Amino acid sequence: MRLLLVLALAFLIYAHHSLGMEVLEETAWEVRVGRAPFFPFAKKDTLSFERGRFVSARSLAEGFAAAGYGTAGPGGAWSSRLKGRDGTVVEWRGTVRGDRMRGTVTMVRADGAVKTYKFRGRRRGA
Repeated sequence: MRLLLVLALAFLIYAHHSLGMEVLEETAWEVRVGRAPFFPFAKKDTLSFERGRFVSARSLAEGFAAAGYGTAGPGGAWSSRLKGRDGTVVEWRGTVRGDRMRGTVTMVRADGAVKTYKFRGRRRGA
Protein backbone atom coordinates (compact mmCIF):
# COMPACT_ATOMS: atom_id res chain seq x y z
CA MET A 1 0.00 0.00 0.00
CA ARG A 2 2.82 2.41 0.89
CA LEU A 3 4.58 1.65 -2.37
CA LEU A 4 1.43 2.55 -4.28
CA LEU A 5 1.16 5.86 -2.41
CA VAL A 6 4.82 6.67 -3.05
CA LEU A 7 4.43 5.91 -6.76
CA ALA A 8 1.28 8.04 -6.98
CA LEU A 9 3.02 10.93 -5.24
CA ALA A 10 6.05 10.63 -7.54
CA PHE A 11 3.77 10.70 -10.58
CA LEU A 12 1.95 13.80 -9.34
CA ILE A 13 5.22 15.64 -8.70
CA TYR A 14 6.51 14.70 -12.15
CA ALA A 15 3.25 15.72 -13.84
CA HIS A 16 3.15 19.05 -11.99
CA HIS A 17 6.73 19.85 -12.98
CA SER A 18 6.23 18.75 -16.61
CA LEU A 19 3.00 20.70 -17.07
CA GLY A 20 4.65 23.88 -15.84
CA MET A 21 7.61 23.50 -18.18
CA GLU A 22 5.30 22.80 -21.13
CA VAL A 23 4.18 26.46 -21.13
CA LEU A 24 7.76 27.62 -21.72
CA GLU A 25 9.35 24.72 -23.57
CA GLU A 26 10.41 25.54 -27.14
CA THR A 27 9.54 29.22 -26.83
CA ALA A 28 11.52 32.42 -27.30
CA TRP A 29 10.78 35.81 -25.75
CA GLU A 30 11.86 39.34 -26.65
CA VAL A 31 12.37 41.28 -23.42
CA ARG A 32 13.79 44.57 -22.18
CA VAL A 33 15.96 44.46 -19.07
CA GLY A 34 16.64 47.55 -16.98
CA ARG A 35 15.58 49.76 -14.12
CA ALA A 36 11.78 50.09 -13.99
CA PRO A 37 11.39 53.84 -14.64
CA PHE A 38 13.81 53.65 -17.58
CA PHE A 39 12.28 50.78 -19.58
CA PRO A 40 12.32 52.76 -22.85
CA PHE A 41 16.13 52.82 -22.52
CA ALA A 42 16.44 49.22 -21.28
CA LYS A 43 18.62 46.71 -23.08
CA LYS A 44 16.95 44.20 -25.39
CA ASP A 45 17.47 40.49 -24.82
CA THR A 46 16.09 37.24 -26.19
CA LEU A 47 15.21 34.49 -23.73
CA SER A 48 14.91 30.92 -25.02
CA PHE A 49 13.60 27.79 -23.37
CA GLU A 50 14.51 24.55 -25.11
CA ARG A 51 15.09 20.95 -23.97
CA GLY A 52 14.78 21.97 -20.32
CA ARG A 53 17.47 24.65 -20.69
CA PHE A 54 17.23 28.44 -20.37
CA VAL A 55 19.37 30.80 -22.45
CA SER A 56 19.65 34.58 -22.33
CA ALA A 57 21.27 35.75 -25.60
CA ARG A 58 23.00 38.70 -23.86
CA SER A 59 24.26 36.53 -21.01
CA LEU A 60 25.50 33.91 -23.46
CA ALA A 61 27.46 36.61 -25.31
CA GLU A 62 28.94 37.70 -21.96
CA GLY A 63 30.22 34.19 -21.19
CA PHE A 64 27.36 32.68 -19.18
CA ALA A 65 26.39 29.13 -20.13
CA ALA A 66 22.83 27.89 -20.60
CA ALA A 67 21.26 26.43 -17.46
CA GLY A 68 18.27 24.38 -16.46
CA TYR A 69 15.11 26.11 -15.35
CA GLY A 70 12.34 25.25 -12.96
CA THR A 71 8.66 26.13 -12.85
CA ALA A 72 6.08 26.49 -10.13
CA GLY A 73 3.03 25.20 -11.98
CA PRO A 74 1.15 25.65 -15.25
CA GLY A 75 1.44 29.22 -16.54
CA GLY A 76 3.09 30.29 -13.32
CA ALA A 77 6.50 31.32 -12.16
CA TRP A 78 9.87 30.09 -13.43
CA SER A 79 13.48 30.62 -12.40
CA SER A 80 16.99 29.87 -13.58
CA ARG A 81 20.55 30.53 -12.34
CA LEU A 82 23.31 31.25 -14.82
CA LYS A 83 26.94 31.07 -13.70
CA GLY A 84 29.82 32.98 -15.25
CA ARG A 85 33.44 31.94 -15.53
CA ASP A 86 34.43 34.69 -13.09
CA GLY A 87 32.08 33.44 -10.36
CA THR A 88 29.24 35.85 -11.11
CA VAL A 89 25.75 34.37 -10.71
CA VAL A 90 22.72 35.77 -12.55
CA GLU A 91 19.34 34.64 -11.26
CA TRP A 92 16.31 35.08 -13.51
CA ARG A 93 12.79 34.87 -12.00
CA GLY A 94 9.73 35.44 -14.12
CA THR A 95 6.04 34.85 -14.61
CA VAL A 96 4.12 34.15 -17.80
CA ARG A 97 0.64 35.44 -18.52
CA GLY A 98 -0.52 34.55 -22.01
CA ASP A 99 2.01 35.98 -24.47
CA ARG A 100 3.61 38.30 -21.91
CA MET A 101 6.42 37.75 -19.45
CA ARG A 102 7.87 39.84 -16.63
CA GLY A 103 10.20 39.37 -13.73
CA THR A 104 13.52 40.23 -12.10
CA VAL A 105 17.18 39.60 -12.80
CA THR A 106 19.57 39.59 -9.85
CA MET A 107 23.30 39.65 -10.53
CA VAL A 108 25.67 38.70 -7.73
CA ARG A 109 29.30 39.34 -8.69
CA ALA A 110 32.18 37.33 -7.29
CA ASP A 111 33.12 40.31 -5.05
CA GLY A 112 29.63 40.22 -3.46
CA ALA A 113 28.18 43.26 -5.27
CA VAL A 114 24.48 42.78 -6.02
CA LYS A 115 22.40 44.48 -8.73
CA THR A 116 18.74 43.84 -9.41
CA TYR A 117 16.89 44.69 -12.62
CA LYS A 118 13.39 44.15 -13.92
CA PHE A 119 12.40 42.73 -17.27
CA ARG A 120 9.25 42.48 -19.34
CA GLY A 121 8.43 41.43 -22.84
CA ARG A 122 6.45 39.27 -25.24
CA ARG A 123 6.62 35.86 -26.79
CA ARG A 124 8.53 36.04 -30.04
CA GLY A 125 6.18 35.82 -32.99
CA ALA A 126 3.09 36.73 -30.89
